[in-house]
Amino acid sequence: MSRGLERSGSAFRDAISYVPIEVDPRRIEALTDRLAGTAIAGRIASAGTGSFTGAVLANEVLDALPVHRIGVRDGRLMERFVGLDETGAFADAWGEPSTAAIARRLADETVELAEGQSAEVCLALDEWITTAVARLERGVLLVVDYGASAPDLYDPVRRPNGTIRAFSRHRLSENVYAHVGRQDLTAHVDLTAVDAAARAAGLADVGHTSQAEFLMGNGIEERLRAVQADPATTLAQYARLRSALVRLIDPAGMGGFRVVAYGRRWPDGPPLAGFAYRAPGR
Repeated sequence: MSRGLERSGSAFRDAISYVPIEVDPRRIEALTDRLAGTAIAGRIASAGTGSFTGAVLANEVLDALPVHRIGVRDGRLMERFVGLDETGAFADAWGEPSTAAIARRLADETVELAEGQSAEVCLALDEWITTAVARLERGVLLVVDYGASAPDLYDPVRRPNGTIRAFSRHRLSENVYAHVGRQDLTAHVDLTAVDAAARAAGLADVGHTSQAEFLMGNGIEERLRAVQADPATTLAQYARLRSALVRLIDPAGMGGFRVVAYGRRWPDGPPLAGFAYRAPGR
């Protein structure tokens, strides 16, 4: 890296502030401790009340928002609630939808569920996006998550049982009642709904791609080669970094995550590097 680029990178770093947003304040404390002594440590700030210019980054945030579990039973749209079985354990309890907004979302996306199909609808993402960009005067909302457009997400052949899953100790399960309070519950993000919510919040489309292409377009390979060429890099360090990179760009795994961006007062011009790259054969 040339000295000019080093100075440019340093100037950019010093000009920005990073504001972590977490529900649990202990996570912010842990993040601050982890970054202590790094170049960004002095740039961590608290959320203010005024407008700002910059980027709102949501990396695997929307998949953790609450969802309504729904399905079609005997020709009717129903919602799957949480009840108790005869032993007092948690169990599914089907009933009338808790809100008409569920049916409206499906109608807006021209989704028709098949008999016996189950799915999820996340109504919370609309408010989340509106709130997240409310003070964004100029900049982008960047979302990285696993998800799909409505036709794919609600495909009765590919996803007859929906996408909600439980993660516990790095293991995936469809049993959401197995380890209540000790597991993460996630569901695929409806990217069609995200598009609509972003437009409703006054944002314009900036780009859509996969995580693998986004990282490749932003020079992740060049970064890896630079680390490898650094005499201070040990073989063990390089091996760990390369292994982590492979996981991030594997199209069958995390590389298949979707990256979408929306801008406010974003200038016209060439696409951002992460959205300009296309893998060979695409």
